[in-house]
Amino acid sequence: MIETILFKANKIDVYKDRNTKQIVANMRQAFSMHKLEVKMKSEFDFFNALIFHEGLLNKSRMEACFEDARRDLFDYWDNLSYQERNRLVSLKNDELKNDLRYFKNAQGKYIWIAFFDELLNALYDKELAILELPQYFKLYRNFKERTINIDQYGLEPYKQAYIDIHVIKRFDDAVIFYYANTKSLYQVDATNKLRRFALSKSIGKLIPLKEELEIIAQAMLSEHELEAIDYLLSSTLIDDKTKKQLSKIQTKLARKSK
Repeated sequence: MIETILFKANKIDVYKDRNTKQIVANMRQAFSMHKLEVKMKSEFDFFNALIFHEGLLNKSRMEACFEDARRDLFDYWDNLSYQERNRLVSLKNDELKNDLRYFKNAQGKYIWIAFFDELLNALYDKELAILELPQYFKLYRNFKERTINIDQYGLEPYKQAYIDIHVIKRFDDAVIFYYANTKSLYQVDATNKLRRFALSKSIGKLIPLKEELEIIAQAMLSEHELEAIDYLLSSTLIDDKTKKQLSKIQTKLARKSK
């Protein structure tokens, strides 16, 4: 009930809003180019697609880094051993990785490409020169058969902000984050259930709001609607009209609880 009222006041749909429609279009184009079938229907699908797309961007950037290194070393390349090539490529790759998003899996291994397994991520991380070997060269274009379900990494991409979200609270089996494009807080759990607390479209930048966002996060965690409404009414992140609607529900719930 609360979530429905909040969304009606916010009305930002990730598949229809101007700020996110272009993001969706860019992702669809990238997935189509590589003949990847990535579901995009629900809001949860949207965030999972962002994770997949971030991996695709990282993969492309690392491969471009390898090509740049090979071009820079063109005059010497044929005279270098594989180990020497990889060492020189890794110097460039290490610089690049400073600007890339990543997360660590449950075993503490770096994951740069969320749709690849731990082994392929390790190779892109430390053995990028494999891309010139025949058995790996096809990873440039025809890698669909090597992709995995990103669910295998659980909540780690969310907990470690692998995509453009702001994490508010982390738990073993859930994470609460803020997504600026929809002005909303989301809670996703280990069963892939996504809840959304949509906030006022007029709220400003994140930093001054973080304390209040934590208050709203407490509302999301509350199992009692009355308590959740109390948290929401004490914040400035929903407009007066929405507060009035919640106050009416608060009164009704209070009567029922007597």
